[in-house]
Amino acid sequence: LFGLGTKKDFDMAYKLLSESCSKGIALGCNGIGLMYRDGFKVEKNFSKAMEFFKKACDLNSFGQGIGCGNYGNMYLYGWGVTPNFRKAIILFLKSCNLGAGIGCNNAGIMYEKGFGVEKNLEKAIEFFTKA
Repeated sequence: LFGLGTKKDFDMAYKLLSESCSKGIALGCNGIGLMYRDGFKVEKNFSKAMEFFKKACDLNSFGQGIGCGNYGNMYLYGWGVTPNFRKAIILFLKSCNLGAGIGCNNAGIMYEKGFGVEKNLEKAIEFFTKA
């Protein structure tokens, strides 16, 4: 997808990520979600991105935490949905509990700013430290 160690090939990335997603690998579903969210190879489509991030978040496999973090970002930033800080923090906490830095970092931001939760700098630092 990002051409690390090889030439960028969005067609091949889409094919391989789709295959891994169809086999129940959360990281593949997350990758397809990123392609739809950012418009790599496919037309930007937040609804499809949400669908794949949710699938990644629901799968009990490698990449689940990252999928939950990206799913939470959709609610945090209002990409394709009405912003919903409560849904975002729930997804970030799940992501963090699964060991994904994206969830811990974003939960820290939510506590630092008081988005969807009561502002709590001690909790924010706790989550930033986990990230």
